[in-house]
Amino acid sequence: MAMNRIQKTCAIYKHIRKYSIPTRQIGNFVYAPKPEINQLYNAKK
Repeated sequence: MAMNRIQKTCAIYKHIRKYSIPTRQIGNFVYAPKPEINQLYNAKK
């Protein structure tokens, strides 16, 4: 599974929380599934 590294201060992180996309925290970084992020932003266009 492809994952994107997301910073918690990023606007994308707010959308991840809003749409309940699953995340995994490893150290100081949060990772989210790339296909779900792409699907979210492709649907908004």
